[in-house]
Amino acid sequence: MNTTNADDVKNFALFIEALLNQLSPLPPWIKGKMEKDLREVQHLIENTRPPRFMLMGRRGSGKSTLINALFDAKVAEVGAVRAQTTKAEWREYEREGDKIEILDTRGLQEGEKPEKTDDGSTPQDSILKAVKEHCPDAILFLCKAKEVDSGIQSDIDILEEILKNIENIYNHKPPIIGIVTQCDELDPPYIKKLPSEDEEKNNNIDQAVKVLQKYLSSRSYLHNHLVKEVIPTAAFVRYRQDGKQDKDLDFRWNIDYLATLLVKELPKDAQFSFARLARVRNYQKQLADTIVKCSILVCGSFGAIPIPGADLPLIA
Repeated sequence: MNTTNADDVKNFALFIEALLNQLSPLPPWIKGKMEKDLREVQHLIENTRPPRFMLMGRRGSGKSTLINALFDAKVAEVGAVRAQTTKAEWREYEREGDKIEILDTRGLQEGEKPEKTDDGSTPQDSILKAVKEHCPDAILFLCKAKEVDSGIQSDIDILEEILKNIENIYNHKPPIIGIVTQCDELDPPYIKKLPSEDEEKNNNIDQAVKVLQKYLSSRSYLHNHLVKEVIPTAAFVRYRQDGKQDKDLDFRWNIDYLATLLVKELPKDAQFSFARLARVRNYQKQLADTIVKCSILVCGSFGAIPIPGADLPLIA
């Protein structure tokens, strides 16, 4: 399923429809659970839409790098010195027919405006204009591992203000996922590959997670909408000119786990698209297991109930 394209998805939907049609001769007490499971999968496929994420964090926290890591491809330009994201705006990214919408915001507490001008006088003004266009499905609050205890309260003030405006506009508060980025840069700095067996490195990562968790959980307004755990990550990977990863410079860690968590937090109509795009194998396996199980049960049911010839189209 991780290599499917739009035509494959269409064929998959047609197969499920054919499977549902084959259920019609069966008694309700046999087909009930199978039909329910298949209808749920059918709904996920036919009503899928691109997920919408809002990324918030300071300049240099790794927003663009995280986008690349989730896509497993170079899709966002990374600003190494000056602010790269010019303003908060919804950007649509696509790979192999699957799309994702990301509100890539200006860096919080940036030292100067980005290279290109923005109508918003501050990052929060810029973000507020963008959220009036769409409601994000989830907010990813990024904090660099070495800066979790550096003026973080001001960043959370901005997060809280944005969330209050979203709730006021849409009567909805999207889940907030705290992410500690660039954990590979924590001491000892010469250890880049994670997970590590180095006790000092692991302790520093755990401490960074606990600090960010403490600050986010201390806000009563945010508390009930925080995903329970803060996720430590490393997202850097060097891409060659042909777009493929340099395996010797691939320091990504916990990105698959983050993607799996994001699927769980997304609305159902956005789960299927993101799971394919980010290649969330647990989710894909769950759908595949449902189809395989239902197919076996349907065939077994036709074999047990004497309906002459009814199983031939299904088996074919």
